[in-house]
Amino acid sequence: MTASALIADTVELIEGDLLHGTVIEQTDQAVILDHPVMGQVQLPIDQVKGVLITSQGGEEVLAPATVDVPPADDADPLSAALLPGWDKHFELGFSGSDGNSQTFNLTSAFGATREDDDRRWNLNATYFRNEDDGNRTRNEFTAEAVHDWLMPDSPWFKFASGKFEYDEFQDWETRTGGFVGVGKQLIDTDKHNLIGRAGLGASYEGGSVSELVPEALFGLEWIYHINDRQTLESYVTVFPDLDEFGESRTIAGTAWTLAIDEADGISLKLGIDNEYESKTGGTAKHNDVKYYGALVFDF
Repeated sequence: MTASALIADTVELIEGDLLHGTVIEQTDQAVILDHPVMGQVQLPIDQVKGVLITSQGGEEVLAPATVDVPPADDADPLSAALLPGWDKHFELGFSGSDGNSQTFNLTSAFGATREDDDRRWNLNATYFRNEDDGNRTRNEFTAEAVHDWLMPDSPWFKFASGKFEYDEFQDWETRTGGFVGVGKQLIDTDKHNLIGRAGLGASYEGGSVSELVPEALFGLEWIYHINDRQTLESYVTVFPDLDEFGESRTIAGTAWTLAIDEADGISLKLGIDNEYESKTGGTAKHNDVKYYGALVFDF
């Protein structure tokens, strides 16, 4: 497309303004317009609502008449206020009974991811609460942030992660940890995505037992796209204790997600998580297993 072939073109902006001139170039990044007053103007594609191109004979050229612009975060007040530009989701699931026995189970989670050529962010927070006949049997909260520094044209990357855990029914009650290390993209296809990580760090446990534990980290994260509507995700991370040989803890989980309403971003999620600790105190068990089902809302 050349300037000599286009006259009296119109570019409509998202805000409603109309600019008239000659479209010199139109890509998926920008529209370049030769304006009679402002000269050559480069308009980012996320500011452009549409382009109307007119030939020298005064006839409209239909093929490039409209630019397909993804919806801006501003269109959704929640997205605009909470991590604009990120892929976000919220999960909510609960069950209960009221009769011969009274039970209440609540599962909620929030996640956000963002990735470009140089870095990748992954934020997650989860909350579990169970009550049986008015007695609280589970009260757990976890928040985690993982930052990957990607290397162009290489499957290797560096990472740093931080995690906070609260569990009312553990001896440690709160656990705060941080790790740094390297990772590798082991598989990256349309169906499978497999990432491996290895690092070093430490966890500080507070509560009735306060202790700083130096640990290593070895983990795998796998995503399997079963089809356009179904996804299976699994992870396992082992934290060997560097102070006491043979002691370790392991977190692992699997979740199946089914898209119910793709247009509105609503899915059903069923999963299981388990945390194993080789060293426990009091009546605490080595395994802490959680089963859950939740609705997922993407926004």
